[in-house]
Amino acid sequence: KSASNGAITKTGPGNESLGCPGSCDELVVALRRYPRRIPAPCAPCAPSAAYAMEELEAPGPGTYERLVALLLGKDYASMSHGACRTSEDAVRVRLAGGWQDVTLHSGAKAMLLRTPKPSANPGDAQWLLAVLPADAKLSWKKLRALHGKGTRIASEEEVAEVTGCLPGAVPPIAAAFPRQAAVLADVTLPEVINFNCGLRTRSIQMKRQCYESVQPATFADIIE
Repeated sequence: KSASNGAITKTGPGNESLGCPGSCDELVVALRRYPRRIPAPCAPCAPSAAYAMEELEAPGPGTYERLVALLLGKDYASMSHGACRTSEDAVRVRLAGGWQDVTLHSGAKAMLLRTPKPSANPGDAQWLLAVLPADAKLSWKKLRALHGKGTRIASEEEVAEVTGCLPGAVPPIAAAFPRQAAVLADVTLPEVINFNCGLRTRSIQMKRQCYESVQPATFADIIE
């Protein structure tokens, strides 16, 4: 190469002469030798592999995630399965998934209730989660004797707002809910319980002792 008037002249085959000074011409030559490759378009972003599409539908997996965080370091078993809304469906999928000694009685059924709250404002109310064996029936007479005649079952909209769950997915652990709720559990709750854990497609099994260590609850006779 030789310099002339600030330009770089390349000698050799073709006697190319480029008008850019110094390294600029060399960069142009390099770029011509290695043409720019345009990357293939990216595939559309997929939902998180941790969840099925139906699990991401409103109200979403928030309660499930808070529950798993509460159980960090605790001794429990978990299972993913097909969606189930009823306690009978849950028994079938848990047995099919390999859990032993799963019965309707071992299911911890969680029912969200709205109860009158004694206060200066009669419009105030509080939320109560009744927890009982899935083969038992809630006694409204006993419950209302404890919490007032105005106690009623929550609507589906209220369930979603208070628990962050669809009906059939509500766990017996209100500590994972986005809204505050007290827990009233029946004294006959068995020593090992199974329940949907915020999603209709996931179950948890744990000992009652573990349950009580995670969820403060009042125990009373609330079934027929």
